[in-house]
Amino acid sequence: AVQLVGKIADIHRQKQSMQRLIRQADSEPLTGLLNRGAIERNIKAFLTGEGLGGRHALLMLDFDNFKAVNDTLGHADGDRLLVSFANGMRHLFRSGDYLSRIGGDEYMVFIKHTGDDLVALDKAESMRDVMAELSRKIGIPVSISVGIAIYDRDGESFEKLYKAADEALYQV
Repeated sequence: AVQLVGKIADIHRQKQSMQRLIRQADSEPLTGLLNRGAIERNIKAFLTGEGLGGRHALLMLDFDNFKAVNDTLGHADGDRLLVSFANGMRHLFRSGDYLSRIGGDEYMVFIKHTGDDLVALDKAESMRDVMAELSRKIGIPVSISVGIAIYDRDGESFEKLYKAADEALYQV
């Protein structure tokens, strides 16, 4: 006679809380966007897997005149602007693209499968529009500068793309 002993367990809730913990560890607390480490990890994994040989864009964003917001309205309003901008970004990109606040008033976006450069330029322009609208609301002129690097023309690794986008941003 064969005897079987086993245990059936529902690990759904356990898996859910695990996924929640991973999300929290990967996100930047103020905006809920990916943090610096998470976006870098995601891009590297994507470029060595599914994204290999495709055409993608890395965008670096920096606010211009953000200090004036903190100095004039205070840090709470400065934080609100950072969060509002992040929310505006969410509406512009597909769920698979990577959005990150890498620190202070610096953001990074990775657009998968852009096709041509116009897609990245168009998104950069849309983000500038989002900021222009927010800037009008708070009454302080804040704009954004954007540096763009295209995979694999400007680099085939995260590091090279980051450097290229950062240099493009500096020239802006």
